[in-house]
Amino acid sequence: MRALRRRRTVFETEYSARRMLSFTVSSLSFRDAANDHPARVALVADRVYDFASIAPRVIALSAGIRRAVPEDRYASIVGSPNVETIVRAWAAIEVGVPLVLLHPRWTDDERERFRSHHDAIPIDDVAEEAPVDPVVVDPNRTLAVFATSGSSGAPKGVALTRAAFIASARASAENLGWLQNDRWHLDLPLAHVGGFSILVRCLLARRAIALGGLDTIAARGATIVSVVPTQLARWFDADFAPPTGLRAMLVGGAAAPGQLLEEAARRRWPVLTTYGLTEACSQVATQRYGTAPDARVGAGLPLPGTEVRIEDEEILVRGPTLMREYTTPHVSPIVDGWLHTRDAGRLDDEGHLHVFGRRDGVLVTGGENVHPFEVEEALRAIEGVVDAVVFGVDDPKWGTRIVAAIVARRRPSRDELAHLARFKHPKQVAIVPGFAMNATNKIDRAAVAKDATPRLEDW
Repeated sequence: MRALRRRRTVFETEYSARRMLSFTVSSLSFRDAANDHPARVALVADRVYDFASIAPRVIALSAGIRRAVPEDRYASIVGSPNVETIVRAWAAIEVGVPLVLLHPRWTDDERERFRSHHDAIPIDDVAEEAPVDPVVVDPNRTLAVFATSGSSGAPKGVALTRAAFIASARASAENLGWLQNDRWHLDLPLAHVGGFSILVRCLLARRAIALGGLDTIAARGATIVSVVPTQLARWFDADFAPPTGLRAMLVGGAAAPGQLLEEAARRRWPVLTTYGLTEACSQVATQRYGTAPDARVGAGLPLPGTEVRIEDEEILVRGPTLMREYTTPHVSPIVDGWLHTRDAGRLDDEGHLHVFGRRDGVLVTGGENVHPFEVEEALRAIEGVVDAVVFGVDDPKWGTRIVAAIVARRRPSRDELAHLARFKHPKQVAIVPGFAMNATNKIDRAAVAKDATPRLEDW
């Protein structure tokens, strides 16, 4: 009977040999980039840096990192989107030292737990040293490790290889292409694979990263931006007018509400929806370049080289961008070459991927993953809190707003969750006398959410 109920759809896109000629994959060496295009712009921040002007520092820092980090060890760095972090990341890539990215919005305790688990050596303050000879790095070597939410609330460490990043960059370029003057705007944390991927894509294409916030997009000549729906909503609120040179706005990290896409279409913004996950090195599917914002296309088509299928409503992914392994004690989600995403979705008749949400309960708010179990444990640890259920409610700005129902002898303060990153804090709380239970005497989470939602108050 199960076989009769199973719905299975397969959709695969292939590279176009003709279009591939427009993008030649270069090496991941900054030294090579400086030799290839010394005068080409590499980074725009408080000033404009070309590849030749940054190369000496990248090479000197790479020597310092190679000396500080043994061959079999990881290096760690706080993934803030700034010049210093980017230069150090390029330096580690230059000599093949795998990076463990620490989220800049984590608390010190959260960073230390993730760093210690990997026995990673911090390189935030490593000094420059005399240059060493160029090295050839195995493309199958891990390039970086990112944290993503686990089913128990403990973060998973996702190891991605250099080859996976190259494949991801190739697929992205097949859709967007590259223009001579392209500059990719970056204000996402490098601890997000979506932010770090911009660094790698621009290095491979010998194109520029434009750092900064909303107010710098025009001044720094950004032509491509990557944002989460929350940022897009804020830009609408700020009445932002995209410069004429801005040709693509990739919106991902969470499903973009239909009303946001309608507003983008009304304003004629070049918004492209996208779906991806850390375990697949960022993008899996993206709306095709040059098409107008349209909720009917969902997250777009699978990118070239990526296969997507739906089995029992779960999105499965196969291709060269998949992770190597989890570096934390979690079961691999890859079975027979297919990544089980735990996301629910469907493929329409034209092959567009439509994502319904997470099957494992992880909430995505403002592009950040939050697991209810982790927040519930923190709430229960507060004196006077007997029990807690954390859930999400739809929000036009955040996508999902984190809220909580608690059974408590007193009203707790948000200050008592100071050990958790602020984006994990419930924005609203309902104090209730007890929780509804199901037939197996477990908390009926759906019933609790339904009953508590009308009682929610700002926290």
